[in-house]
Amino acid sequence: SGPDTQTEVELKDGRYPDIKVGDGIYTGYLPEFSTQPGYYVVRILATDNNGQSYTFSNGAPIPTGSFRRHISSPSFYVRVGVPQGEDVIPPSMVTDLSLVPINRTAQELEWINSTSVLGSPDDLQLQLTWTSPGQDYNEGRVTRYEIRCHTNPLVLSPANFSSQGILVSIPEDFHPLPAGSMESILVKVPWTNEIFYYALIAYDEAGNQGSISNLVKAFVPEETTVSDMLLDYGEEELAELKLGEPSWFLDTEKIYIIAGVSGGILLIFVVLILYLIIRGRRMSRTKTQWVQDTYEAGFQPDTKVEKVETESGIYSWLE
Repeated sequence: SGPDTQTEVELKDGRYPDIKVGDGIYTGYLPEFSTQPGYYVVRILATDNNGQSYTFSNGAPIPTGSFRRHISSPSFYVRVGVPQGEDVIPPSMVTDLSLVPINRTAQELEWINSTSVLGSPDDLQLQLTWTSPGQDYNEGRVTRYEIRCHTNPLVLSPANFSSQGILVSIPEDFHPLPAGSMESILVKVPWTNEIFYYALIAYDEAGNQGSISNLVKAFVPEETTVSDMLLDYGEEELAELKLGEPSWFLDTEKIYIIAGVSGGILLIFVVLILYLIIRGRRMSRTKTQWVQDTYEAGFQPDTKVEKVETESGIYSWLE
């Protein structure tokens, strides 16, 4: 209680700001302040909660029996007051954000979904769940949530969350539930084959925002197929591929043999082209020149004799 207020707060086990379940520590937020400065006093009442309390002995729960205890703490002074009607208390932080696999056979919180089930990557979805906070810490109902994701978890820090995080679309028919309820929502993945981190913030009707929730990560692989490459295949051939029977198109050994034969043929073709080029160059070296016939002394006819130069440089006079 304060100078002009008296508020009852139920302390929770395992709900923020409490961070561990079953440790014997219960916590809660003060959701209301007085309009003027003054002293506050905290009085604690502990009961067996109608027979639901128990202790443990060798791992087995033992009922405590009926009890009711009172305790008062020392008073403390608050130097400022909150004007009446002004909302300065934000929603509580979500600490149990988690992923629920759409495929119930999955054993880990990792999305192993194939495109044959979910269709195109635009249809890939994740299911997020969390315990709803309140408008004033853990009391009331928040107005909305802001969910963002990114491949870099550092982007989802307080400094970068709203400016660099990828905004996740929330369905228009989604409405927050009262504090303490289990929220669930389907969200899309921006693209596949990369790890995405998700986090959220809760807002109240006055615009106060809670702290960024814990981060969860999801990986959605896109199954690689060759169906688009086999456009000329018939239904029976495609059926064989789906049943896992071997296909020459996917047989590595056969592909190597075909590549080797094709390479050999190409090599022979290249060698043949080189041979023809060399032979053509040799034939082009035949020359025609004017020479003087000295068969008879003093006779100098204008005789055209063909001179052929061989590779050894010796002239042939057999013509």
